Amino acid sequence: MDDFMPKYDGVLEQWKVDLIAERAKRMGFGKHDVPDLMQRLAMILRRFKYDPANAHGAQESTVVQALIDKHLLFVRRTAARYQAKVEFASARTEPMCQGDDEYLVLDVQQAIATLSKRDQAICRALMAGYSKHALTSRMRCGLYTIERAMRRIAERFEELEVDGWLDR
Repeated sequence: MDDFMPKYDGVLEQWKVDLIAERAKRMGFGKHDVPDLMQRLAMILRRFKYDPANAHGAQESTVVQALIDKHLLFVRRTAARYQAKVEFASARTEPMCQGDDEYLVLDVQQAIATLSKRDQAICRALMAGYSKHALTSRMRCGLYTIERAMRRIAERFEELEVDGWLDR
């Protein structure tokens, strides 16, 4: 890993550089990720000022480690979200139903038409790829409301026997 380690002499204490590398390795980041992570975290740590009066008894190394871990988790979550979007986009390149399922497409459209206006909006947003959590802000309601609507939609599709589409 030392081959990939940037030098921060005079910019950042060596123990902080070593800590970044150790925490990144522990969290499963590869050697090729460390220089970029190091650069981002060096800027964050340069601005950070340890204040023992506000540290609630924590040592500087503990506070710095928590700061590093928080940023690394943020990077990991961001990468996971991006990967999920890429996978979703690649999965959506196929049509909703195969060409020989044109009647199923019509059945699904008719099933959606029988839903309430709000459930129709939720169903269409889900079909467009919105997550339940994204829908809460889009529809200005809680997660429980979205989940109830999803159950109603699924029940309606089952009643009309187009629920086979839900598994696709």
